[in-house]
Amino acid sequence: MEATTLFITMQKQNYHEDKIMESILKFDSVRYETSIEEGEPDNLIAVIDGVKYHVPYDTNNIHYAEIMRQVKEGTLTIKDAD
Repeated sequence: MEATTLFITMQKQNYHEDKIMESILKFDSVRYETSIEEGEPDNLIAVIDGVKYHVPYDTNNIHYAEIMRQVKEGTLTIKDAD
């Protein structure tokens, strides 16, 4: 496969994966969680379809990456810690 064809194929695949993620990960809410010991936010709490998930600050985590993508697009806001 030529490099140009491979690049276009990868672009299409990434677009398709982005659309899948967009349709799968609909966040009910996202907020910072503060550690008792540290006093600083150390992860996020995301609620998806009523289920609470602890999401670490890790760009390799698909939930974290999708949250940051939606925040950047302006379609999601992360609430302050309780």
